[in-house]
Amino acid sequence: MNRRGFIFSNIVASGLLGNDSFAQSGPWPNRPIKIIVPFPPGTANDIAARVLAQNFAPQLNQPVLVENHTGAGGTIGVTTASQMKNGHTLLLASTAMTIAPHFSDVKYDVSRDFDAIGMISIFPGLLVVPANSKYTSLNEVLADARARPGQVICGTGGPGSSSHLAAELFMGLANISLLLVPYKGEGALVPDLLSGTVSIGVVNLPSILRFVRSGQLRALAVAASQPHSDLPGIRTFESLGIPKMEVLGWVVLLAAKGIPSEDLANLERMLAKALSTPEIAKTLVTAGINPVEGGRAKTEDFIKSQGQHWGQLIRSRNIKAE
Repeated sequence: MNRRGFIFSNIVASGLLGNDSFAQSGPWPNRPIKIIVPFPPGTANDIAARVLAQNFAPQLNQPVLVENHTGAGGTIGVTTASQMKNGHTLLLASTAMTIAPHFSDVKYDVSRDFDAIGMISIFPGLLVVPANSKYTSLNEVLADARARPGQVICGTGGPGSSSHLAAELFMGLANISLLLVPYKGEGALVPDLLSGTVSIGVVNLPSILRFVRSGQLRALAVAASQPHSDLPGIRTFESLGIPKMEVLGWVVLLAAKGIPSEDLANLERMLAKALSTPEIAKTLVTAGINPVEGGRAKTEDFIKSQGQHWGQLIRSRNIKAE
């Protein structure tokens, strides 16, 4: 090996290629870009990341790779991305990143470690029951829960998940007590909802939309301020007598610190253009992700407000993620 090859090999081995100053020599981007997804392949978030990767790559003249770093309710993926400040790492982030810091000493800080690029989608939680359930309305669920405190089984995506917090919010606002049964994610919960093992669930729309459309699950109420376009005829909790029952799931695109500000602005424009492309929008809508507009400033404000919202609920109900 000649001297130049020896030096380069040692740079690679020592990890200096990940250093910001090295990575930013020359116009950005000067090597492949990664999009970290904190959830498994095939999920709505993963689908969104792969669609965007295909759209971004030819515009940036670099490969855009999607990597799934799963576990701990999404915390592993967010933490991984926060440590990759090499100027070439993006994160497809969701609700969990603002919930986890209220339960544990996470190793990331959203404002310190990330720059916002833009919103991708905002979607509501949905109160659903099995297709053959005895419940045909929200009022019937409430009546049974009040007649049998702590006995109506409500499945959640696990301690500290958004569906767990949604169930806690529901109980607090409706003044009822449910038997909360945790699962390892909403994907694990859905089969027991379909079979009737679980009586009810307040679940993120992308997780269950196709089952509602097929008639395998029955939607009783939307946890949002307005009805949802994909659910004609399904009323909001507020219109049914439970105000402030708003549970929003969301997907945003962030960048780990290190990308120049002018290039962040370019990514913001690329994202907005991609989401307005009919083919991309159709793919996302099919996965239960309705594209929304929202640039960098709006995204930062939204994430901050969501963290405050969930933090207040967690403290007021003394919720534990265990």
